[in-house]
Amino acid sequence: MSPRRGGVGPAPVGPGRARSARQSRGAALARAGSVRCSPPPARPRSSAARPVSVRPAPRPLAARSATRPGGARSVALLLLVAFAAAAVVAGLGLLGSAVRAGRVPEATTVVRVAPAESIWQVARRVAPSADPGDVAARIVELNQLGSPSVRAGQQLVSPTG
Repeated sequence: MSPRRGGVGPAPVGPGRARSARQSRGAALARAGSVRCSPPPARPRSSAARPVSVRPAPRPLAARSATRPGGARSVALLLLVAFAAAAVVAGLGLLGSAVRAGRVPEATTVVRVAPAESIWQVARRVAPSADPGDVAARIVELNQLGSPSVRAGQQLVSPTG
């Protein structure tokens, strides 16, 4: 028996040659057919044997733009949707301003400003169902005030309702 390569002890092997444990295991598995011992044969590389892909010629820009996702049809549709949305918003804005303008009451009365009360608070007190901003603007207009500031005890002509 011959000693193993690491000085660990004798290993029973064939005539005069020592094998490591890994080499012995690999040889046993190769005999069993579960491990391939040699690498697969290399394929010869040749540029002439490779298939060449043929791409179709690109279409002119005018033909592509009508059918592509970002083409002329998509742009036209986007503009149409944007125009329709703008028309809806404008119509709702006009409708809203017309409805709000009609809410300021026509009837008027004289009111006295309470201590620490603003024109906004007076407008909310005299016409609670109307828009306070519109009523306050009407109070400033009816009393010909230069600014929306008022004093306690001041008498104002105000829409009521």
